[in-house]
Amino acid sequence: MSAQWWLVAYDIADQRRRTRLHKLLWGFGEAVQKSVFVCPLDARRRARLEVLLRREPLEPGDRLDWFRVEDAQSLGESRALAAALDPAAVMIVE
Repeated sequence: MSAQWWLVAYDIADQRRRTRLHKLLWGFGEAVQKSVFVCPLDARRRARLEVLLRREPLEPGDRLDWFRVEDAQSLGESRALAAALDPAAVMIVE
């Protein structure tokens, strides 16, 4: 199975937990903003990332969202996202 693109975004209040999550995601993809990553994941890497993300403690008010990305049209004119994706057109699908 070929890799699929995933968009991972988080909003974590605690600096230490936010830094830990940022470092974790660097191992799976590319940051397009401080708290937004695009990750090309095959089934094995997606399963591994899911296990690691579930281990991250979230406090009330924290958010961690990830979406499979198919076709980037609906995300608008994000130059950073377009540069990170190939092809440069993306639409969030669940």
